[in-house]
Amino acid sequence: VLVGATGATQVPIPEPLIKVLKGRFGFPQIPQGAIDYLKFPCTVDGQRFRKETGFLPAHDLRSTVAAVHRD
Repeated sequence: VLVGATGATQVPIPEPLIKVLKGRFGFPQIPQGAIDYLKFPCTVDGQRFRKETGFLPAHDLRSTVAAVHRD
């Protein structure tokens, strides 16, 4: 969802290649923890939190991405 919301194209890159490319050729220098997060994403359902606390986010995912996305 996030990749599509930015208008970007998802391209799978083998992990050994990421280790070679990071910090070079326009690829960001990202820590190993970020690579692990991309490999093993975690999705959390916030329904119970919202029910218990009454929390309502001020912005949804699409408006957040639009606010930071630069063409």
